[in-house]
Amino acid sequence: MSETVLNTFNLATNAAAISDGFTFSKGAASETTCTSPLDGAVLTKFNMASEQQSQEITEKAQAAFEKWKLIPAKKRASLLDTIAKEIAAAKDDLALLMTYEMGKPLWEAKAEVQNCIDTAHYAATLWPNLGGQNYPSGRDNVELYDKYHPLGPVLVITAFNFPYALWAWNAFVAIACGNSVVWKPAPQTPLCAIAMMEIMHKAMKQHDDVPEGLMCHVIGDNDNVAIPLVNNNAYPLVSATGSTKMGMAVSKSVGARLGRTILELGGNAAGVFTPSADIDQALRIAYFSATLNSGQRCTALRRLMVHESIADEVIDRLKTAYNSWPVGDVMKDGHRLSSLVDDTAAGLFNKDIDALEKDGVKLFRPNIKLPKGDAWVHPYMAILDKDAPQPAEETFGPLLYVQPYSTFEEVLEKTNAVDYGLSNGIFSNDLKEIQGFLNVAESGCAMVNDNTGGPEVMLAFGGVKNSGLGSEKGGDSWKQYMRRQSVMMNHQKVVMGDLGIKFGDK
Repeated sequence: MSETVLNTFNLATNAAAISDGFTFSKGAASETTCTSPLDGAVLTKFNMASEQQSQEITEKAQAAFEKWKLIPAKKRASLLDTIAKEIAAAKDDLALLMTYEMGKPLWEAKAEVQNCIDTAHYAATLWPNLGGQNYPSGRDNVELYDKYHPLGPVLVITAFNFPYALWAWNAFVAIACGNSVVWKPAPQTPLCAIAMMEIMHKAMKQHDDVPEGLMCHVIGDNDNVAIPLVNNNAYPLVSATGSTKMGMAVSKSVGARLGRTILELGGNAAGVFTPSADIDQALRIAYFSATLNSGQRCTALRRLMVHESIADEVIDRLKTAYNSWPVGDVMKDGHRLSSLVDDTAAGLFNKDIDALEKDGVKLFRPNIKLPKGDAWVHPYMAILDKDAPQPAEETFGPLLYVQPYSTFEEVLEKTNAVDYGLSNGIFSNDLKEIQGFLNVAESGCAMVNDNTGGPEVMLAFGGVKNSGLGSEKGGDSWKQYMRRQSVMMNHQKVVMGDLGIKFGDK
């Protein structure tokens, strides 16, 4: 089956490390091997791009920008509608490839592809609103207003856990705003990027006004590709998703040349489970918030704090849920435990579990049997004492901390007692509790009786503190992909006074 989907996207023997959206080329640097974390099978091998090739792609993106920025916004929206149509036509194949390459259960992979379709449709609706605001002047016959211009080539660096969506959130809004886009995908998921670019090719060739280089990809290592691209002045905006350490390095490099960054980094989401919550609803939401994509989400629920009056019941019912979690068979419908993205990720996860055991933390491991393979790990609940400090760092995998609390003031303090602020949530039917939580939660996203995962397309998505800078997707995020110009237009007919200066008037 993997061979079939690889052939669908020309990946089995002709995987292209670079493309300008129209021409797909092999890389000139070292070879990389792509394996499936599900069973360790080799999917394909190909050569990555060289530094020279990444520079050539940058030049094509620059040339494309000069043309695309002149295309009317409504015509740009038409391309996005075509993109949505083409992704929809390839939805099943794109999802299947994602499952093979990074292990995401097929139904979740299909949901991610659908998110890309929704994002394209959303971005296509932006065109009437890509303008500024009028302001009153203190003078007669003077107009004040904002004008927004396309910014330039946008570099998008994505992580493995959402190999399509993280790119789409940036690329489609950037295209709507009149920019070109260069995509540097995660090293764990290059095949997903190549496949998506094949779909972009199908869409772009249906529009005569789309230039080569509008949407590009380049696959390579840090030295040949990532670092030279980030340091390149051709990119006024770099949007990067990954670890906080990576984000800080990108921010330092781009900031040194006074460029802009959008950084979507780590998370350590808290969920406050209050006595007023609908326990049946909240249990399900909390469980799925923690376990979707085997916990490989920056917005995954990591810290569930439950009021002491219901803590025992919630913990017991969560144990029941974990014990019923089907393992493997990720092509089937329903929530299933899958592998982590690779054996390196599994090793890091198990290292964190070993450290918790050494510290004497009470761990619950469900009674399930794992398939063979180095990328598979057991899920865990770490049950903390009420007075235990908050887990400081993110463990990227199926680990949920559960901790009882006594007072609402106490749990609000614990919610914010970490260095991350991407998403937090509350389960409550008490309006005072809900508003009290929203007033103090130090996170870019705040979920009420809902999954701590990213918000719907129409809302902006971004974090605070060590979770990043800026936002993607909806709201007014589009402004980050454009250059604002403040316009002051004077059409007074009265000549101002000379203030003692002679101008030689006749």
